[in-house]
Amino acid sequence: MSKYSKLGRVAKCGSADSKYMSKANTLDEDIEAKRNEHEVFKSLVRHLVISEPAKMDLRFKDLLDVARELKQEFNL
Repeated sequence: MSKYSKLGRVAKCGSADSKYMSKANTLDEDIEAKRNEHEVFKSLVRHLVISEPAKMDLRFKDLLDVARELKQEFNL
């Protein structure tokens, strides 16, 4: 853990123990991986909702119910 995180501030030139300090190009790779992960998740959810056009309204309501349950359960 960075000594700066305990103090509530960020180092001006980057913390020496940051995983991106020695490998700056990994930041771009990590950002791209996170974007891809979000797109795959959205695509899966979209596919679940539209997989049966006759039940699209029901699937969407179920999705919202699950999202509300998760929000309440994990205090999101």
